[in-house]
Amino acid sequence: MRGKELIDISNKLQLPKIQPATAEKYLNRLKVFYDWLVGQGLIKSNPFNGLKPKKRNKKTINERKAYTEQHINMILSKNDFNEKNIEYRWWIILIAIEMGLRQNEISQLYKDDVVKEDGIWCIKIQEKREDQRIKNIFSERTVPIPNSLLKLGILKYINSKSSRIFPELKYYEDDGYAKLFSKWFSYNKKKWGFNEGYTFHSFRHYFVNKLKQSQIEESIVSEIVGHEHVSHTYGRYGKEYSIKKLKKIIDNNSSISIKKILTKRKINKLRTMIRFGL
Repeated sequence: MRGKELIDISNKLQLPKIQPATAEKYLNRLKVFYDWLVGQGLIKSNPFNGLKPKKRNKKTINERKAYTEQHINMILSKNDFNEKNIEYRWWIILIAIEMGLRQNEISQLYKDDVVKEDGIWCIKIQEKREDQRIKNIFSERTVPIPNSLLKLGILKYINSKSSRIFPELKYYEDDGYAKLFSKWFSYNKKKWGFNEGYTFHSFRHYFVNKLKQSQIEESIVSEIVGHEHVSHTYGRYGKEYSIKKLKKIIDNNSSISIKKILTKRKINKLRTMIRFGL
């Protein structure tokens, strides 16, 4: 069957389509492979040269949706994180919510990526090992760990590990450490009622949107989430913001849903103390 025939049948069957970004990723891999074939003299030309996914007809801001605070509250209330052997999923989602890190940035973390700078606990996003990858040069950064995660016990969790923070995740050459978690999350987010517009990346959109609504300067947000500075002046001449300043901004924009979890834990602790006369 020709490609057009396959597309027509898939449309009739209403099969889900991959996103343009995914199509572009696949095409790039094919181009690289066929360039290698040309270089080896096995074929005369690369049939994938010049091929590009269909242009997007939506504004970039509308391509992926951001979770709302109500969504966050609903996700965190699920029972899918209660068992001890899957606790790592809970922490991956909490880090995404409160720090805006990308899925693979979280999945590939090692214990020594958690450091103290200026007396503040931080996570360093870096590519110092062969199995670690960053999206681009702007992705390498140091992000302060917010008080909310510290109070929830993230350091205790990290200290319980010997090397990698999430050893449950297997490494794949093409996708790094995020593949298994990505499959689990994609399955469950549909079960929770989220359509194709919502992905794990929607946590990052949620995080950036919170800072935007709080009118945080774009250059600061770019530094926290690992984007290139829009401003040429700030990007070329401006120095990095202090860790203390970044931490204050992240702490001031903590998730309301996570604050509720902390309050509930505090109340339960007080009830326990009263019950036992402590």
